[in-house]
Amino acid sequence: MHSLLEKELSTFESRTPGSRSALKKAEPRLPLGVASNFRSYEPWPLFVKDAKGSHFHDLDGNEYVDFNLCFGALMAGHCHPAVVKAVQQRLEVGTMYGMPHTLEYELAEEICQRFPVEQARFGSSGTEVTMHAIRLARGFTGRDKIIKMEGAYHGVHDSVMVSMKPAAALYGDPHRPTQVPAGGGVPADTVKNTLVAQFNDLDAVKRLFAENPGHIACIIVEPIMMNIGICMPESGYLEGL
Repeated sequence: MHSLLEKELSTFESRTPGSRSALKKAEPRLPLGVASNFRSYEPWPLFVKDAKGSHFHDLDGNEYVDFNLCFGALMAGHCHPAVVKAVQQRLEVGTMYGMPHTLEYELAEEICQRFPVEQARFGSSGTEVTMHAIRLARGFTGRDKIIKMEGAYHGVHDSVMVSMKPAAALYGDPHRPTQVPAGGGVPADTVKNTLVAQFNDLDAVKRLFAENPGHIACIIVEPIMMNIGICMPESGYLEGL
């Protein structure tokens, strides 16, 4: 396995000198040379030149099948004709307003018709919307603690930057995971208020509620946990939550 990885790494490096040069140029102005830490990896990230459909090209002209699709946001692929047409039409009548628009209601209505929700509030990022959702739960319940799943990613605000990808030596008991801050800058009190359970361990969640009566505002969970692979819920798990 090690020799195979070394071979693939060597191939990657020889095929992508343009991305390496772009990273070196960007590093003086952008931390790590990229716009977010998740786009930084060794030996260097791919810099994209263009994309269409399910494929993209890097700066050296190499073509790839895009299994990432902007972390799942581009469900229709790159430059889908219907999306391009809709964006072009909107650009002709304005860019950003900072005021209410009827399209907000129309989109909210569409979402509420398709999914079992009564109202929708839009945000610019996953970090923003999960931060507001947790604050709403805390405000409504008057409670401070939340429960999240070990290994789950819900953005980069303090409340969810706990046990995202902890080092193996810090895992703790599988049925009672240690609360591990995801890097520096996460206040200790915030870590204490973010309780952790393993995905699919319903008994662990029940135990956390029993040990913290009247203190838990909400559970934040992906129905299918994606940050560490594709973790499917066992039968009855989501219903139990």
